[in-house]
Amino acid sequence: MDDRRVYEEIRALVEAHGGTMRHEKEGYQWGAWIVRVGANERIFHSNGSGYPELDQLYKPKPDIPNPNHWKDYSNTLIHGAWEKFVQLLSEDKVEKEKNMTVVDNRYRGKKEYSLVYTEMITAARYRGTVTYQEIAQIMGLPLQGSHMGMEVGWILGEISDDEVANGRPMLSAIVVNVQGLPGPGFFTLARQLGKLQDDNEQAFWERECQLVYETWKVVLR
Repeated sequence: MDDRRVYEEIRALVEAHGGTMRHEKEGYQWGAWIVRVGANERIFHSNGSGYPELDQLYKPKPDIPNPNHWKDYSNTLIHGAWEKFVQLLSEDKVEKEKNMTVVDNRYRGKKEYSLVYTEMITAARYRGTVTYQEIAQIMGLPLQGSHMGMEVGWILGEISDDEVANGRPMLSAIVVNVQGLPGPGFFTLARQLGKLQDDNEQAFWERECQLVYETWKVVLR
């Protein structure tokens, strides 16, 4: 399905209220919509049949009493769609504050987390970088593809989430693609963590890299 076309009515609502809504495929198994309105940002994940939270903002087709697929909904938004959408954003923010972490557990406490974390610390100590492909290799993943992108993004998210919770900069700042740049997921997480609060992503990334290097530098005795 063309996700960008199907949810055009919601995107128009978001943009009408000064927000942004963009579709991402890289790093997500079935894609995701990343929505930002004011200081609130939320990632809406697809389950392969649609985007359940977004789908509920549309009226079901008359002949389908129990819709469970994006095709089961009309192109007409329900009454009060914007208010319900704002509620979704607020609920997500409250849940994150309650849990104190942004990224759910998947690799915490597992060997993959320790191996990747160690590699990143080693690179940081010598002012180096690590590529997404090198992280994938450490994790035993394919070196390309959506599954690789999703799992690498997830473990990097957990690590940076934990680093920020412990008062340190985002360690994933030094993980880059083949062009030597971070992926869009890095900036999305930075906003979710409250570290990036404007649109100057390049300056933020460069500053965060320097903070990482300063935090983990080798001290000669």
